[in-house]
Amino acid sequence: MTKVVTTSYGVSLWRSIRVLWNEFKLNTKIKVANGAKIEFWKDVWHEAGNMKSLFPDIHNSVLHQQRSIADHWTPQGCSFNFRRQLNDWKISRMVNFLSQ
Repeated sequence: MTKVVTTSYGVSLWRSIRVLWNEFKLNTKIKVANGAKIEFWKDVWHEAGNMKSLFPDIHNSVLHQQRSIADHWTPQGCSFNFRRQLNDWKISRMVNFLSQ
């Protein structure tokens, strides 16, 4: 006769999720809602990936890199403060960034 399992034997739900995290992450989505809890540059809220990886040159030019989506959003659209004026080649890159 087999015994009923009453202990976890050192394997927990979170350990299993951690082991399978890459696969688990691919099958989940982030709900942005008002954007107050989602970091614009770091978190993966766009289907292509996080903005820091997709646009490292723009990320390095932005003054406030830790802000949330809500912090960047205005009634007119996204608003960014830059460390210095953009070069000509960065303007075309910025247009590409804003069209995402």
